[in-house]
Amino acid sequence: MHLDNRGLPLSTASAKAAAAFDHLITGYLTQRADTPARLAVLLEADPDFALAHCMKGYFAMLGFKQATIPAAVQLARTAQSLAADATPRERSHIAALTAWSEGELDRAIWLGRPQDMVASVERVIPAWSEDVPGYASMLSAALDDGADRHRPHRRCGAYDRRAACSALLDYRRKLEWQRCGF
Repeated sequence: MHLDNRGLPLSTASAKAAAAFDHLITGYLTQRADTPARLAVLLEADPDFALAHCMKGYFAMLGFKQATIPAAVQLARTAQSLAADATPRERSHIAALTAWSEGELDRAIWLGRPQDMVASVERVIPAWSEDVPGYASMLSAALDDGADRHRPHRRCGAYDRRAACSALLDYRRKLEWQRCGF
C-alpha cells in the first residue's frame, strides 16, 4: 500500500502506479490535454488497481454522452471486482461511479443538498491549500451547489459563485489566523 500526494492510502502495491495516480489527478484538476495518456500510464502500471478503473469510468461519464454509459457501467463492475483490498475511500468512489452510471445521481453526488456539499468542503479544507492543484475546483464544485442564483449562499450571502468562492477563501484564511493564535 502506498500514499497519494495528500497522504491518503492507495490500495496499489506499485509505487509507479501511486505516482501515476497523483500525476493523473493533477492533470485532471489542472485541465491538462494529456490526461487520457496519464490514465493509460496508470492502468499500465497496475492493471488491477480498482481506483484506476473507477477513474476511467468517471472520465467516460464526464463525456456526458449516452454512448459512453455502458462503458462506465462495465468499468464500475471491473472496479468492484478488483476492490477486495480497496480502501474505504476507494470503495466510496466505486459506489459513486456505480450510482452515477446507473443514473442514480442522488446517491452519487450531493445533488439537491447544497448544505451537505458545503459542509463536506468545510471539513476537508484544512488539508488543502491554495497552492495545491485543484483547490479552486474543489471550492467551486461545492459552490456550484451551494450558491444558487435565486437565493444567497448560506455562509456569505453572495448570489454568484465567484463572490461565494472568495468568501469561502476568506473564511479559510480566518481559520488559519485563528489556528496561529491571532
